[in-house]
Amino acid sequence: MTELLPQTQVASDGIRRLLQPRSVAIVGLSTDPSKHGGRVLRHLRALGYAGDIFGVHPKADSMDGVEVVRSVSDLPVAVDALVCAVPAGAL
Repeated sequence: MTELLPQTQVASDGIRRLLQPRSVAIVGLSTDPSKHGGRVLRHLRALGYAGDIFGVHPKADSMDGVEVVRSVSDLPVAVDALVCAVPAGAL
């Protein structure tokens, strides 16, 4: 078996984190299922996602059983994937 070169291993780790994230942050998490942040959460749960889910929202501490922090810099861990679900005007 051929050993992977270091940069190849780094690239494959990055692909794994993208396609099989162990943790996800949803920036703009919402309890409203018609909003993007609410749809992302609903779909993750419907598909049986078993990893950690964090929300980022400036005015909430938790939503629908998900820990919520005020900003990305307040996340308790470095997440594998981040979903930006905020309106364009909020950026």
